Amino acid sequence: MQPLCIDELGYLNLKTEQTNAFFRLMDQRYGRVSTIITTNLDYLLPAV
Repeated sequence: MQPLCIDELGYLNLKTEQTNAFFRLMDQRYGRVSTIITTNLDYLLPAV
C-alpha cells in the first residue's frame, strides 16, 4: 500500500456507513503504511 493523504476531513458530514468504512480503512492501514489527515477545524485540547 502507498501512503494516503486525506485533505480537509472535516469538510463533509459523513453518514454512519461512510464513517464505518473510513474507520475500517484506518484500521487496515494502522501500523503498516503512512496516512496523513488534514483539517481546518479547531481542535481544543482539554485543560490540564
